[in-house]
Amino acid sequence: MSKIYCGKGKEINGKYGAFYKINICIDDIPVEHMFKAKSGKRYVNLLVSEMRQPDDKGNTHTVLVDTWKPSKQSGLEDFRDDSDNIPF
Repeated sequence: MSKIYCGKGKEINGKYGAFYKINICIDDIPVEHMFKAKSGKRYVNLLVSEMRQPDDKGNTHTVLVDTWKPSKQSGLEDFRDDSDNIPF
């Protein structure tokens, strides 16, 4: 599957050390990569990666949608499952 880019960001220095200021475009995230917890809150797993060189706006990091899902052969259950057998 191709990578799904949904944002960029850069490291900024704050009063208490370094932070990463990230901007994400919600419209760029396909709904099939969103999941809902039992609480009803919606989540998306994201990956943040440092870029080889800053872009023209000074962004040093890029944000991608984490599209990994466990395979049936792995023995792991899909964490996006809304069933009641989740241990937490």
